[in-house]
Amino acid sequence: MIVGGTVTGKIDRKSGIVSFSSMKDPSEALNDWNHNLNKLMGLIKRTTHLINKEEMVSTLFSNKSLSATPSTSTMGPTTAAAPAPMPMEVD
Repeated sequence: MIVGGTVTGKIDRKSGIVSFSSMKDPSEALNDWNHNLNKLMGLIKRTTHLINKEEMVSTLFSNKSLSATPSTSTMGPTTAAAPAPMPMEVD
């Protein structure tokens, strides 16, 4: 059956395991590959979103800590407004 091309066989001599699988139709193999690629791109998109979100939160807190420091100017109190917080998407 392996020689005839009906079934594919793989031999792992070190482990002593022989694996058999049926031949896939080329369109089925492409569909499986496409599905796996879509899952991978979804994970990359989610990871990028979380990294950008973390950078925005970090920037927001670093801006708040800078604006919260008291002024040491001898010319009197300053009336500079603190920067407005950046909008964030919350999951």
